[in-house]
Amino acid sequence: MDLAAGLNHASRVVDEQPRGTEGSSVSDLWRREAKELETASLWWVAPDMTTLAADTGLCGGELPHWDRDAETRSGLLVWDGGLPIRVVNRSADRDERTVTIDAVSWAPIPEWSQDADMDGVRIELWTRQAIAGRPPSPLSLITVRFSDGRDDTVRVGDHSIAPELAIWRILCATMLLSQQPQVGSTRPANFREDGSAKETRTRPVPAVTVIDLRTVREWTVGPDGKAASDGRDYTHRWIVRGHMRTYHTGPRGAKTEKRWIAPYVAGPEGAPLVPKEHVWVWRR
Repeated sequence: MDLAAGLNHASRVVDEQPRGTEGSSVSDLWRREAKELETASLWWVAPDMTTLAADTGLCGGELPHWDRDAETRSGLLVWDGGLPIRVVNRSADRDERTVTIDAVSWAPIPEWSQDADMDGVRIELWTRQAIAGRPPSPLSLITVRFSDGRDDTVRVGDHSIAPELAIWRILCATMLLSQQPQVGSTRPANFREDGSAKETRTRPVPAVTVIDLRTVREWTVGPDGKAASDGRDYTHRWIVRGHMRTYHTGPRGAKTEKRWIAPYVAGPEGAPLVPKEHVWVWRR
């Protein structure tokens, strides 16, 4: 998918949302979101990194704070292959169907943030699936409502939370992992590596940043969470989940400091990555 075209489309879709009366709060929301998307950063997440980020966001473990900078103030990010989550699109025409979540856009709009834990950011969910009544497009805006007993929830660890908060966790995990040099890497996109099999162009696409995965070549933890067996031939790669570790610092260890031990993927390079579990939408 041409991500720049997807961004332009996303900005236009948001700008065309029903606004109510001119000058209303809803009208202001859509206008501000569309404005942010016009200059948003563009991100494409490789399939294996998508798998690791989804597992990290949904396993329920504590995540460090994602410190956004000028580049990540607002953005549009596509997870190649989509997330292991399905939600019901509740459009105004009552065409309620289950759709994939393939992308997320975000912007700093504190008064319209979906949750107090989202650091003043509002997100929108996007799917690459066709939605009835809408023209064909690279991405379709997903409408998720929380006004009745049919609200969707997503299982995160031992809790069921709203899809937006679950996706926010996965977004944070994605960006945090991209900053871990032993786990992830970033580079400008280019048609040669990132285009379709039929793509003939080879030029770089500097406006789009690809987030890719590094596989740890030496590992001590096996796929069952126990010590890896010497001499055993593994046929797949697996996720070693991260955690927060507390360190005691200062005189006599009087101060405590938490540090994130990032998750990683272990196993033979080039072998298929087998996720621990699949996550589906929960319905109340």
